[in-house]
Amino acid sequence: MKNFLLTFLIFIFFACGTRIPLITEGENGVRMIGGKEALLSDIIYPDEALRKGIEGRVTVLAYVDTSGMVRDCRIIDGDDLLNEAAMSALKKQRFHPYVIDGKKRPVQIAVPIQFMIAKEIDIISYEKKEILRKAQIYMEKPIRSIIDIPAPRSSAGPRTYYSESRLLRPATDSNSPALVNTDAFREHAEALAELGEIVPALTLAHMLSGKRIYAERAIEHLRMWLIDPETSMEAHFRYARIMSQSDEASELGIYEALPLAEILRSLPHLSSFLNKEERSALQQWFSEFAVYLETLDPGLSRENRINISGNTSLFLYALTGAYIKDDNILSFSRERYENTILPFYLGPSSPLFDTVARSYFNQDIFIHADILMLLAIVLEESGYSYWALESSASYDLSEITSRIYHDLLNDSLKPAAHYRGRFLSLLVAGKIYERSEYLELWKNIEHLYPDNGNFPLRQPLLWLK
Repeated sequence: MKNFLLTFLIFIFFACGTRIPLITEGENGVRMIGGKEALLSDIIYPDEALRKGIEGRVTVLAYVDTSGMVRDCRIIDGDDLLNEAAMSALKKQRFHPYVIDGKKRPVQIAVPIQFMIAKEIDIISYEKKEILRKAQIYMEKPIRSIIDIPAPRSSAGPRTYYSESRLLRPATDSNSPALVNTDAFREHAEALAELGEIVPALTLAHMLSGKRIYAERAIEHLRMWLIDPETSMEAHFRYARIMSQSDEASELGIYEALPLAEILRSLPHLSSFLNKEERSALQQWFSEFAVYLETLDPGLSRENRINISGNTSLFLYALTGAYIKDDNILSFSRERYENTILPFYLGPSSPLFDTVARSYFNQDIFIHADILMLLAIVLEESGYSYWALESSASYDLSEITSRIYHDLLNDSLKPAAHYRGRFLSLLVAGKIYERSEYLELWKNIEHLYPDNGNFPLRQPLLWLK
């Protein structure tokens, strides 16, 4: 019975004790050809070990010759029921030859392989405890509105969202570092980001517990921010990320609206607790927000505007269209996603495949991937599925996560320091494409990067059915 090896430890250490040079991980390409997936695909989990539920680590010492062929293996440490499967799989691998001083050298490599039996991840059980824990905290959070947070340098009214860029001037070259605005006004951005955590968490706490107090508390926050005409934020971000030397917002300001995404996903679950006038006020607010997005246009129609701003704008536009039930918005969003966005990300100049583009997008690749995958869910709910749609390059949407999985597994991709999301693209793809190895990697990587809440797409239960 063949089963995927779910976790391959991300380090490889090398044996010494002979005259073969001691080498360390990453030196001169001493890695498996085909990456660690090649080993994963050759693992055949022994039937008896599966029946008995045996898991564990087997460390195999492999002798690799100058051509990269595995010539011999022996067990350093392992389990009698797993050892043969580990050696058999490793013997099928090829390595990039080890080269020192211009010459290929044989090496001995101790490879630790962790055997884990594939298990279905119950996302509800996985998420429930943490959601309820945070909901208790948010029940005690004071409720405030944007008018409670005055922006002293804003030329707009008290209900207008305002923020300043942390950069006074971007870096022009390697010898000209960016100038940081340490006094930038960020209080509105922080408050909206907090709202984008509070409302979804309370909504899910209501859904998981059945207690209406959570839903009612979420609505109290919504009344202050989006419903009450005296306190609600105006439905635009024209004063977001203001540069100190200008009174014009940067197009990057729309990124600060991203906390609205999971609020929009929460609203249908809160609708029964709203009265007719409140539902109408929310519909009106988001209708005005859609008009603002059309006017701003950081990426809705410009063919070359495929960046964080453009993707965020399209994502929020589609979510808004779904909430206010505007078929024209949804039709436009589907057309742009299918004819512009996917061909770019699945084409030859994609940051996933092209080296030059990758160097530019690499730092934010997880932000792009999370938005693209969740946007596909939104559009699927309006009747169009993109999970198997191939681009002109014969790639489909699964290729995005496949590349991310490959690079994470082989330690050639790390998230940017400012990305503290939850790698939802891995989780969504694991569920949609039934790839248990994606789900296992998602669980493992969650523990490597603490959840400090500064990326607003965080609640998988709002996105997955």
